[in-house]
Amino acid sequence: TKIVAIGAPFRTPIFRWLWLGSLFSNLAIMVQGLTAGWAMTQLTPDKEMVALVQTALMLPILLLSLFTGALADMHDKRNVSLAALLLSLCAAGALAGLAATNLLTPWILLSLCFTFGAGLALLAPAWQAMLAEHRFGQREVVDGHVHRAVAQFGLYLGGRFSADAQAQMRRRLRQ
Repeated sequence: TKIVAIGAPFRTPIFRWLWLGSLFSNLAIMVQGLTAGWAMTQLTPDKEMVALVQTALMLPILLLSLFTGALADMHDKRNVSLAALLLSLCAAGALAGLAATNLLTPWILLSLCFTFGAGLALLAPAWQAMLAEHRFGQREVVDGHVHRAVAQFGLYLGGRFSADAQAQMRRRLRQ
């Protein structure tokens, strides 16, 4: 067997772009999940509602993965990915807009988290299938490093962002 250096896949330009896209996408997902949970703690002290945020984000993956996998197999994976990203972008944008205008309620937050999760459920099979079409050597090893790095940095960044946003909101309310 041939041993491939861990940096070998980065010599391929398409792998670099896909890896960077995966890095930033996973980072955004981690930040969104953390800030949505934080927002729920600001909306209600109910522990169950806070726990439902993660449920709302992940339940669509459980419920829709078989359907979205078939959808990704039947249609152009790029178009499916773009539709999934557009769905998640709309949910995240609506969430940000409602939060900025103080119109966000716990149930709206949960429904938008579910919609965002549905976008992730639609994206995952198409994304994995697109990656599988390319032969990158140790792609799985490098991709695993992306997920671990994002898990650590994403939680820090999400917490930092939430704390800064909350401090800024308090300053505005005092004025």
